[in-house]
Amino acid sequence: MINSIPVTNSFSWRRFMAVARFYYPRLRIQLLVYPLIAVFFSICIAIATNYESFELLTAPLVMAINAMISFGPIVFACRKGLETETLLPATATEKCTFILIYGLVVIPLLVLLPMLLMYFILPVDRSLEYIIQLISKSQNMFISKTYGLSLIQYCAPAITCLWSVMALKNNRVVMGIVWTFVYNTVLGIAGGIYGAYMAFKIGFKDGMDGVSKIDTAALTNRIIDDMAPYMTIVSVVVLIYCIFALYKTCQSIKNRQM
Repeated sequence: MINSIPVTNSFSWRRFMAVARFYYPRLRIQLLVYPLIAVFFSICIAIATNYESFELLTAPLVMAINAMISFGPIVFACRKGLETETLLPATATEKCTFILIYGLVVIPLLVLLPMLLMYFILPVDRSLEYIIQLISKSQNMFISKTYGLSLIQYCAPAITCLWSVMALKNNRVVMGIVWTFVYNTVLGIAGGIYGAYMAFKIGFKDGMDGVSKIDTAALTNRIIDDMAPYMTIVSVVVLIYCIFALYKTCQSIKNRQM
């Protein structure tokens, strides 16, 4: 049926849906499993935060949730379907549109929406609510001070994974994981070095000034103020990288077009 759809240069939602139908058999497991895993992780986090003996599980669970989003585009790495993808009677724009929407919008929503729903349903420990409020306040301040540019950092790992999967012909799953891990490692090392420098700088200055105590809110605001220039620079660099990576991703899809 899909081969009977005529191909023209103009964008066609009919062909877009045909592309979606082509990918659906390999996506349907993820569409079903991701929300279920998100609900399971939400229950585990609720248990971990309400029972002291399980508190150490929270960090690994959050890391697993981030990994689900970052490595989600690997679902497109089907070696047997590479030739068929090339022959799909749809334009490169239509293929790119579907792949980008699914990889960068649908996958995060499959995880975050069920977790948000469970957050309002499940009992949450008060200490966790305080931490969530503190993190939200910090993130909002970072977003405000970087003019919203820091938001792009949440998309960069998934963009890296998607680029690897679309650009490579062999070992697409392994290389998607490797290059995403490389990106996170590089960014983490850079942030760790600068964070250590800022901690030393603030501690040294407070010691010289004879400051013995400072309240948590004031300390958080101070760290964010001092980190803002670094975050802005990093966000700009990551934004440029993401634009380049998206361009190369679309170019890779276009180069396979018949």
